[in-house]
Amino acid sequence: MHFWTKPVLGLVLLAGLAGLLLGETFLTRVNAQQITGTTPGDTGTLSTSIITVTYADGANVRAGPSSYDYPEVGPKLLTGDTAAALGRSPGGDWIEIAYPDAPSGVAWVYAALVSLSSGSLPILPGSLEPVILKSVYKLISTMHP
Repeated sequence: MHFWTKPVLGLVLLAGLAGLLLGETFLTRVNAQQITGTTPGDTGTLSTSIITVTYADGANVRAGPSSYDYPEVGPKLLTGDTAAALGRSPGGDWIEIAYPDAPSGVAWVYAALVSLSSGSLPILPGSLEPVILKSVYKLISTMHP
């Protein structure tokens, strides 16, 4: 392999990842509830996916989809507590919830500690950022030991 191959490959990968991350800032996510109703004149009821904490020790609430990369953002949810589910991480291991105690109004819980009422959740693109940044750091560190 030529001496210049790794640096060039690293720069191409870094440029592509930067484009992915910067392009994502222009997206706007809108959380909406679906109105359901089956009879004429029925205005319907608002329907959304709800998580219920099922783990006996409760569930920590974090700023992002990782217990290593993100801090807790408020008191833990206790067994039986519920919250509106907004989305999920790409692997489905984490669920984003509406959480008023968090500075942003949303937080993440580990999916194995909760049950989901119904429906499928969208994959949220922002949940990829820690994985991408760790991959770039690992690539750069192997290029310059």
